[in-house]
Amino acid sequence: MLSSTKRKLPRNTPVSSAKKPHVRQDQGENPIFQKRDLKKPLVKPVIKFDPSISMRFQPPPLTFDRIGIQMPKILLPDPQKVDLSKWAVIACDQYTSEPDYWQRLQGHVGQNPSMLNLIYPEAFLEEPKAQKAARIQHINQAMKQYLESGVLTEQNPGFVFVTRTLPNGKLRKGLIASVDLEKYDYTKGAKSLIRPSEATVEDRIPPRLAVRQNASLESPHILLLINDPRKTVVEPLERSQGNTLLYDFDLHLDHPQHLTGHQVPAQNVRTLVGALENLISQKDPMLFVVGDGNHSLATARTHWLKIKATLSPEAQKIHPARFALVEIMNLHDDSLVFEPIHRICKNVDCKAMLAAMTQFYQGRAEIEFESCNVADIPKRMQALKQDKTKQYIAYLSGKEGGIMTITKSPYAIEVATLQNFLDNFLLQHKEVGIDYIHDDDKLVKLSQQPKTAGFLLPSMDKFDLFPCILKDGVLPRKTFSMGHAEEKRVYMECKKIV
Repeated sequence: MLSSTKRKLPRNTPVSSAKKPHVRQDQGENPIFQKRDLKKPLVKPVIKFDPSISMRFQPPPLTFDRIGIQMPKILLPDPQKVDLSKWAVIACDQYTSEPDYWQRLQGHVGQNPSMLNLIYPEAFLEEPKAQKAARIQHINQAMKQYLESGVLTEQNPGFVFVTRTLPNGKLRKGLIASVDLEKYDYTKGAKSLIRPSEATVEDRIPPRLAVRQNASLESPHILLLINDPRKTVVEPLERSQGNTLLYDFDLHLDHPQHLTGHQVPAQNVRTLVGALENLISQKDPMLFVVGDGNHSLATARTHWLKIKATLSPEAQKIHPARFALVEIMNLHDDSLVFEPIHRICKNVDCKAMLAAMTQFYQGRAEIEFESCNVADIPKRMQALKQDKTKQYIAYLSGKEGGIMTITKSPYAIEVATLQNFLDNFLLQHKEVGIDYIHDDDKLVKLSQQPKTAGFLLPSMDKFDLFPCILKDGVLPRKTFSMGHAEEKRVYMECKKIV
């Protein structure tokens, strides 16, 4: 048994001869072994971590330069303060010819916090200058209020796996991330990592820039596509363990839907990034193609370049406006269908317009016209498109309609044949307006108005997208739509850009 009794020295043993503690000869003047002055504060030794010991426990970086993405600090509405079904709204570039849709939505939202107060619906882009300024001021004030009042709360940095049950019952999957605008270039012929799918119209940037330039927040309706036939990036996140639920609610717009979001756990980030890196071709560095929101991303880059010019090189690397919030989708997602985007011209005589098109292509293509009932056009188009050697475009005006057959067009797809004519025609006829319609029935309805000409286009095969971009560069603007208007991205997450 151990005893706490102190051992006594023999009576005549001098204290100096008592056994002293062993002192190593190499201790020398090493301060670690010196008697510490209790009046001085204790200085803890600095322990340097050697990353070669273990990489498993090292958190992933926030930015991945090779693939041009960053883990964002997203802002989400506090469900204790916000009715999420009234917070989330459809993309601002939808229902552009239906301002009454946005007015009905405003009635549904009422005074509740909503993304509707943070966006500028493009249906109102043509309103008077004073009304535009007032609307933009209201947007900026709402952003400030939502931040200061705690309506929006910032999450930890991370990617977000989102799922959305569409009105047709299909499940659409995506990944919320920030992309580096230094890796995106919309100029013709640019070989950037992120590329536009359509030609950028410079005149469409200034009105969007006016909204963004003084904004403190952004929310994405930009959808970037990856060509991942083996489904190695987004789809595995549905089965991953440890996802943190961020939101899960029903969305009641005109068409009921369901929305969920999970933060991707840190241990899955490296696998995700590696899968994206594997999609980059050795021959061409393109990884992402803009599916939706081409002009919104172009506006974000224009805004960033203005800010960049005022910053030091170090500040440029970390400024939040350098990174734009997007949703990344797989082109091979089973729910993703490419729909055509139709054209409607206003304040025009349809017959005169068709004659002008014939004249425009004289000597370069052959155009024939076949009249038919408006109700029979879809069935007739379906039958004709079996012949791949020709192009078919339907036209509508009032109760009249027909189909034009184009032979030997200088352009590979119908939308290019039509749009090149329209661009030339509109330059010569400033009084004529144009709009882009995402739904067959809406085009038919709008074409019944006086002095209108509607053009119904066939859809593009989505698997032709990446080969077309790699071979020919950008497509004509508004070549395709990723689903109908109600299937477009819903605004939910925000990110600071100041």
